[in-house]
Amino acid sequence: MGLLPAGADALLQPPRRPRAAGQGQRDLGRHADGDDDPGRCKVVGRTRKGWTLGALEAVTGREHARVSSGGEITEPAVEPLTSYTVLRAQRELGRRAGIGVLGTAVFRDLSDPALAASLTGRAVMIGADGHYFLDRGRQWVVHGGIAGSSVHGSTQAITRLQKPSSATSSAPT
Repeated sequence: MGLLPAGADALLQPPRRPRAAGQGQRDLGRHADGDDDPGRCKVVGRTRKGWTLGALEAVTGREHARVSSGGEITEPAVEPLTSYTVLRAQRELGRRAGIGVLGTAVFRDLSDPALAASLTGRAVMIGADGHYFLDRGRQWVVHGGIAGSSVHGSTQAITRLQKPSSATSSAPT
């Protein structure tokens, strides 16, 4: 919760996370249009009761890398099939207040044991926020929010998430 000038953007947002192991640059040259995502959908709108709604869903495909070691060529999985979802709803309460809810989710197909050891299989976050302008000129606002998350994965993947990024190698995280 905080007191901020009205110009400060203080929406409740999930924190940025470093990319998971195996989530480096992709070889986009394989696709003429540079698009390797199996699907995505964005829906936005407003209800009759005044709620502004937004939903975004993206599914990324399974990726393999071509690796040559000692004359042997293998193609290990480097990205699992993954679904990313973001949901947001906001409602203004008169001219001086508003409330909102937010949810995010990531679901991965971790049937490959190597990926299961380094990536989490499921992560969900839900939260709520609100604001109230203290003056009619909307110059000062009190803003607060609360959120909770749940992450599921192997012991190795969870331990890796809990380490500070400076404690890991220079490889992408």
